[in-house]
Amino acid sequence: MIAQTITITAPDESMASKTYKIDWENNTIEGFIDGVEAIGQSAELALTTERFIWHTYSWNYGSEIYTLIGKNDDYVVSEMKRMIEDALSTDSRIKSVTGYNFTKDDNVIHCNFTLKTTAGDINATI
Repeated sequence: MIAQTITITAPDESMASKTYKIDWENNTIEGFIDGVEAIGQSAELALTTERFIWHTYSWNYGSEIYTLIGKNDDYVVSEMKRMIEDALSTDSRIKSVTGYNFTKDDNVIHCNFTLKTTAGDINATI
């Protein structure tokens, strides 16, 4: 009897990084991006896509930040951190979100934070 060895390799479940580059100023697709730039674009899309609104997306995709419009400032600050982390939690390339800093300009609250990703750090603002 001949001994047989079978090797089973689990598929890599990390998200692909190479994607189309969105040129927001000209509303066009311009080539491809990869690595940290692609992860940043993916995070931007997840944070600016309204969750539970679009039937083409899973209910796990997008953000609920839009629901904070018109709410009390203290409530917005307390909920925005949770909503950012929730929206980005499905991307396995994002390891953590750190360094939250909230500022208010007139009636707008801005949040700066850092994404710790598998390709490097990304400074972001929403």
